[in-house]
Amino acid sequence: MASIHISQEKVEEYFQRYGWSYSRDSDNTWITGVRTRVSSFRIFVRITEHWVFFVVNPLVVAPPRKKDRLRLYYHALRYNFDMNFAKLGLDADGDLFMSIEIPTENFVYSHFADALDGLSHHAATIYSDLFNLAHNAEMVKGKYDTEIQANTPLLTEKEHHLIEKLKDLGNDDDGDIIISGRRLVMRDDHGVTKFELEDDAKSFDNDDEDFNNRPAR
Repeated sequence: MASIHISQEKVEEYFQRYGWSYSRDSDNTWITGVRTRVSSFRIFVRITEHWVFFVVNPLVVAPPRKKDRLRLYYHALRYNFDMNFAKLGLDADGDLFMSIEIPTENFVYSHFADALDGLSHHAATIYSDLFNLAHNAEMVKGKYDTEIQANTPLLTEKEHHLIEKLKDLGNDDDGDIIISGRRLVMRDDHGVTKFELEDDAKSFDNDDEDFNNRPAR
């Protein structure tokens, strides 16, 4: 078995020095937590041969609707660009986690303290924004909504009116418009917004692939 640069005893010594309570989850994993002004966060600390991981998971549970998930993930990526030290990611369930990773080589108490400080600070700073985007999506304006809208085809007033009319015909769990069992999709045809039922849109895409003689993906 490969040796680990930092011992289990040293991690627990650092916990005691930092002043936080903790529990041992496994040989190389500890669980602690912090209560901030916005929420309480459970933090996992895990050591491997080369890295010490500090992780809040989940930070925000994924919303049920696809369009809300995509909006949430866009904001998470943009927050990653703005944040120092900590980073956001997705787990297998689509939930957001926050982590800090530090090499085990020359790992000392100041690294341990900086990681817990940084994780607590960043989690408290962005949690409310991300939680509301996930679970109060219709009530909040996201920090990066303007960017999302700038990359989305603009609709005319008549097209907005048409969509509102069509919404009365039926919606599925993801908020899609369903007509005669088929989903209504919107596509941008060289700057012109077109609406089609899903099967028609797939047929159009297939024809386009054949016309350009590109292999199926």
